[in-house]
Amino acid sequence: MVSYIEEFRQELLAFGVVDPEGTHHEFNQGLHGVKVDLDIDKDRDTALFAEWVDTTAGYIRENYEQIPDALVGVASGTNELAKAVAKKLGGGVLYLATEKLERSKPVLSDEAKLLVEEFKPVFALIIEDVGNLGTNSLAAARETLKLGVPKVEVLNTWQRSETLVLLDEAGIAYKSIIKQVFDNFTPEECRERGFCARGWKLIKYGA
Repeated sequence: MVSYIEEFRQELLAFGVVDPEGTHHEFNQGLHGVKVDLDIDKDRDTALFAEWVDTTAGYIRENYEQIPDALVGVASGTNELAKAVAKKLGGGVLYLATEKLERSKPVLSDEAKLLVEEFKPVFALIIEDVGNLGTNSLAAARETLKLGVPKVEVLNTWQRSETLVLLDEAGIAYKSIIKQVFDNFTPEECRERGFCARGWKLIKYGA
């Protein structure tokens, strides 16, 4: 029997979230690899977004002994997802938005800071779409911890690296709904034995 998570993964693949064979991306850390891009618009891709919300809420209910009392979105990638999942979970789960100014790391919005001050959540879950190194989710986690939330963890929709190095180094616990690993290469490694060596098209970061 195919699980609801595997069904969702297949739907994402059919939607085209993974670079097709023959194409790879440069990431913001300079690494080269196959990109997973969960650009799912809640208004344009209504059915798939609803499935994303249901899958995330279901995973949280099944895999956390304590349901978080706050969900933190990571800027444009998952703010809408975190908001919808918080509503789906019910029980007064807070939604905390983050913002990114130009290419800066995500910071909690002023409204989110006020909500933390007023309601004092004890367990905040960072909702991230794609886990690579953990750069943005770590920034959001640190922001939340600075406000005095005692327990902060990360939930990724799709983990594309074997481990999320930055989260591991910081001691931030994380889970991932889907884990499908793709190779990362430094530019030199890519030219020697990676996607560049195979003649795959490279899409530069920010292009």
